[in-house]
Amino acid sequence: MDLKAGENDSVNKLEQVGYSLAQLAILLDTTEAALRMEIQRGGVNLPPRVKRGAKWFFPRRLVEQWLAELEARAVAASRPRRGPGRPRKVAPPVGN
Repeated sequence: MDLKAGENDSVNKLEQVGYSLAQLAILLDTTEAALRMEIQRGGVNLPPRVKRGAKWFFPRRLVEQWLAELEARAVAASRPRRGPGRPRKVAPPVGN
């Protein structure tokens, strides 16, 4: 019985310094099932995580860094790009 109490204390401490899977799902506006599926696939699109027993925890500092990097990538990707191929020549004005 003492082991369960001690284990719950350590889980509560981890929840204070990080997000649980349910909390991260709310933060990212997705479902726990989608996050679990992503973890099973390798979790490339998720922030770094720690497994404690059967539960996943995501450290707050690392999640905040990951979100900042994700936002920076989104801003960089939103810049207009030229189309594929060689740049086209500008047509001379008609009527000269």
